[in-house]
Amino acid sequence: MKATITGLDALSKRILLDLDRGLKVSEVPEHYPVSLDQAKRLSRFRNMLNMAEENLDEKVFKKLESLGLKSLPLSSLFRKSDWEGIVDILAVVTDETKREELEFLLDGLEERRKRLKEFKEEADLDLKRLEYKDRSLQTRERELLRLQEEIDRRSVALIDKKFTVHKVKEELKEIKDERTDIQRKMENIKKRMVHSYKEIVESPVFLSEFDLKRLKELQDKALKWLFQRGFVAVADFTLPNGKRADIFAYNESQIVILEVKVSHSDLMTDLKWTEYLPYCDDFYFFTPAELVDPVSLKVKEVNCGQCVETEDGLKIIKADERVNEVSGADELKFEAGQLLSRKFIYGY
Repeated sequence: MKATITGLDALSKRILLDLDRGLKVSEVPEHYPVSLDQAKRLSRFRNMLNMAEENLDEKVFKKLESLGLKSLPLSSLFRKSDWEGIVDILAVVTDETKREELEFLLDGLEERRKRLKEFKEEADLDLKRLEYKDRSLQTRERELLRLQEEIDRRSVALIDKKFTVHKVKEELKEIKDERTDIQRKMENIKKRMVHSYKEIVESPVFLSEFDLKRLKELQDKALKWLFQRGFVAVADFTLPNGKRADIFAYNESQIVILEVKVSHSDLMTDLKWTEYLPYCDDFYFFTPAELVDPVSLKVKEVNCGQCVETEDGLKIIKADERVNEVSGADELKFEAGQLLSRKFIYGY
């Protein structure tokens, strides 16, 4: 019988100590009642702790240490030496933070960085367009000034000269006004870049502790509601495209995905939800009652479904009207069954 380990229990600490002393990972199951998979997870946790001790301050290190094996989703950041991302996430966790909540925080970090990148690219493109137009106007302005000098030197009829000079001056004024307007727009873009960049960086893309608890509550309600209606349902299911569905459920003929939202900011900043659609027959946003109207606007163009929290579970207030044939449905169902089995056997 294999022991249950968390990275924080006495058995885990003895194994970690022996790994530090040179015990090979493959040899751990020979000395302790754990599987090779458990030994590998402890080894990964040990490597993360060693890297954190070398590169992060003591407070952040202690946060990581207090999570134990729940911290393993952060290993992707450690492999990339993404210390900024690690600090961002560990700043908002507690020793009660669950593994699936860490995975959500990773999604939030990725989403915030994606928003920053998209915003910068859009602002840079706007600036380049305005700069190109300004250069074109400068070139035309120089041409008109040369023409004005040439008119002054030439001997032409007075009326023709006045008429020509008037046209040149009129176009020069138009160019000057347009260039002034361009400069104003460029200054506004630069100010907006500074303001919006700061706003995005400081935006609460990480759910608060209260919101995380509400997310868990809604997930539990959805899982029970689906189970009572003959569905096999699992939380935090990773799809083939790498996106993680809050609730993935299926029966003999149907696959359903529920995306749970508990705050307006979380709903509005979700740019990835349409990437779930190819993997389900029906897609629903599941929210508290106060988010019904914002969700209605969000799903209007795509004709997805919408359900709202009730005291005992949930209520469908709009059906998914899409027609979709799920590719690889059997493989998805098998993977979901595997995830359920793993959670039951290993607890994660």
